[in-house]
Amino acid sequence: MTNSNGQLHSWLAPALFADGRTAEAFTHFECAAKLDPLDHILFEKWGMCLEEAGRTDEAIEKYRRSLNNNPRHAPAHIGLGLLYERKGNTESATYHFRAAVSSAPTSTVAHYNLGRQLLIADRVIEAMTHFQAAIEFNQDYAMAHSNLGLTFYVQSRLEAAADSFRTAIRLTHL
Repeated sequence: MTNSNGQLHSWLAPALFADGRTAEAFTHFECAAKLDPLDHILFEKWGMCLEEAGRTDEAIEKYRRSLNNNPRHAPAHIGLGLLYERKGNTESATYHFRAAVSSAPTSTVAHYNLGRQLLIADRVIEAMTHFQAAIEFNQDYAMAHSNLGLTFYVQSRLEAAADSFRTAIRLTHL
């Protein structure tokens, strides 16, 4: 067996999972991990599938493993941030969303999620900059426009809020 076989297992596993063949998918993830234990993308994809299967603690472990193999892998930071957010650990969620922005400064998803966490923490101005960054990199990101509108609304900038909300509505009706 070679690392290329590990890569084949790692490509097959998510496809099987998407097809509803969960047990078979996880078997292929395990094979891939034995053949290529340093493949950070493998562990991130495995974490995503575990998360979707409702196996949160195992998903967290796989995302952490991905980051142990590559600390700058933004998708693993985002996945881990979302799981921590669901568990109510906003400090860890914010940490991982910041790490994702640092690792992938043009990631709309990283900026959007960091902005959401900052808005929840009542750090409105900082949140606004991340929603604006998300929009800069993807002008059609309706949720970023909507949350930007919230930041304007909280600041009593009602016309700017209305413009952002109108844009979000227009984008969701395309």
